[in-house]
Amino acid sequence: MTQIAVYCASSKTLDDIYRVAAREVGIMLADNKIGLVFGGGNVGLMGEVARTVHSRGGHVTGVIPERLKSVEGVAYDVADQLIVTESMSERKSIIWRRSDAFIALAGGIGTLEEFLEIITLKKLAYHDRPVALVNTNGLFDPLLEQFATCDDQGFSSQRTNTLFDVVSRPTELLSLPSFSKIFDSAD
Repeated sequence: MTQIAVYCASSKTLDDIYRVAAREVGIMLADNKIGLVFGGGNVGLMGEVARTVHSRGGHVTGVIPERLKSVEGVAYDVADQLIVTESMSERKSIIWRRSDAFIALAGGIGTLEEFLEIITLKKLAYHDRPVALVNTNGLFDPLLEQFATCDDQGFSSQRTNTLFDVVSRPTELLSLPSFSKIFDSAD
């Protein structure tokens, strides 16, 4: 089964515009028979994506560290497969090894850390899978500017923005050549 990793916020206090984007991703995955691989949370945008995939008959694989799972209500216990790890590093490794592509939705430092690791792994040729950043409401505009600043000042041998695609809305993923291949091959 084709699977896509989704990195996103676990915060419960987000504006609905971000929740709508998370549900759109869940709909796209389930309707195209693509499995979700994610951080295993039941809260925030993670819970929105997972519940949406499940509500449409899709497959959900959660990967959560024991330390987080032990917090009541945090884990998405109804995942088709819930993998419990000892560490965050193990969690991230399992997610990237099981995924055919990667999508980062709105999130804070955890989401950013996972996104930065996955594009770093791509730059270092550990993988060549599609990566996309969904820039809902312009949330990541300062990050994209920072990447450009670092590139302009010689901190990278290749333009950072060549490692991933940026879209404003999840539905735009379908028109990206790298992601359309993933969605087309899942049928």
